Amino acid sequence: MKLPASEKEIYHNFAKLYRPYKTLNRQKMGNYFFKEMDDLLNKLRDDFEAILS
Repeated sequence: MKLPASEKEIYHNFAKLYRPYKTLNRQKMGNYFFKEMDDLLNKLRDDFEAILS
């Protein structure tokens, strides 16, 4: 991945990491956890972007 990346690229890369995590851990973590996490996705994306910068 080249830097600086556009916001669209960052969201795309974040989704590539988050979707498999969500699939693999849904049973262990529970649906409620991921329902609540959906409210925090923007913050997670911002943190992901900050790490890449």
